[in-house]
Amino acid sequence: MDYLREKVSGKKNRLKQGNFNLDLTYITKRIIAMSMPGEGIQGIYRNPIDQVAQYLNERHKEEYFIFNLSGKNYDESKFKGQIFKDYFWKDHHSPSLNVLFDICLQIHNILKSNFENIVVVHCLAGKGRTGTVICCYLLYSGRFNNVSDVLNYYGKKRFYGEGLSVNQPCQIKYINYFNDLLNMDKRIFPNLIQIKSISFYGNSPQIDINGQCYPYVEIIDVIKDLKLYSTKKQSKKYVGKSHQIIFGNQIPLSADVLIKVKSYGTISDSKMFRLAFNTAFFQNTNKLTYDLNDLDPSQIQKDVRFDKKFRVEVDIEKCKICSDANSFEQKCQICMPHLIQHSMTWNRINEIINRYVKPTEIQTTQLLFKNKEDDDVEAILKDKILEKTNSLCLKAQLLDQQIQS
Repeated sequence: MDYLREKVSGKKNRLKQGNFNLDLTYITKRIIAMSMPGEGIQGIYRNPIDQVAQYLNERHKEEYFIFNLSGKNYDESKFKGQIFKDYFWKDHHSPSLNVLFDICLQIHNILKSNFENIVVVHCLAGKGRTGTVICCYLLYSGRFNNVSDVLNYYGKKRFYGEGLSVNQPCQIKYINYFNDLLNMDKRIFPNLIQIKSISFYGNSPQIDINGQCYPYVEIIDVIKDLKLYSTKKQSKKYVGKSHQIIFGNQIPLSADVLIKVKSYGTISDSKMFRLAFNTAFFQNTNKLTYDLNDLDPSQIQKDVRFDKKFRVEVDIEKCKICSDANSFEQKCQICMPHLIQHSMTWNRINEIINRYVKPTEIQTTQLLFKNKEDDDVEAILKDKILEKTNSLCLKAQLLDQQIQS
């Protein structure tokens, strides 16, 4: 069974200790990433729940806290530790920002309250959603100063393959949002926007069996998981090297927004890609540009149906009176009715930020590693830089050989 489980877990660093062989990784001495404990058939190819419970119960007694991001249930009675399952969001998607701040505050309080406490985070496979939360907390802990380093560190600890980490563009974007808010001198609030048009540039993606594409857009309210608008009835064939969808009815949008792009089909529609954003973060632009590498899911980057130079532009219109510096009470009479629904969650974010005090170096060490000698951040990041240097040297050597031959 271990062979099958190792194949399913892929290039993740597994815990192999005594009789245990689990898809479970200590990112730091006090933070664990793992795949979901599996019951029944899932226990055959994922982490068997009995083995996971046995390991955690024997190794950490009752001093561990599990954050279940998967939205799925399992037998919690097997675990001595406490389990939190209120922080679910969809696989390969980004969460609403308030979820990230709430979970980081809870993790922080757990680790701070008792230095024997351990935090265990899992989604389904224990990769993207798990990594999003852990990366955000590593930033919250004060040990990391930028998103690039935290992604590299998480990637090196969780995986043994090169270039593996949190890979979904929307999740990386929200880690950046989180870091920006945490370190911003001022407090910002969502703007009300309207989408005027969405334009595609590049050769028409070959979506259906005839190599054709009939794009349409669905706009989703992330917090409510509610479809707000669809252009399906107006879908037209993508011809040539560009295509535009004009929004006749301009729908007011705010805070966390998800845009799904699909292609209409006679029998069934086909998913093309997604993009996500929060309206608090583009005060100085009326155009959002997404290259192929910015679109979700990340597999689109290798999808031969798409032009490598494919890009998307979203033209938006913002209120000319309000800015992101205006609190909800300061918004104009047009914006306020639409934005007030976000006041509770956004005020919660700002409350957490206002109370946030960056931990000292000693506190950070205790929170993540307990002891200074277990802090491996510098060593891991140094290895990462060395790997990149060696990789560039190898590419240069290969190129030189090709030129000489």
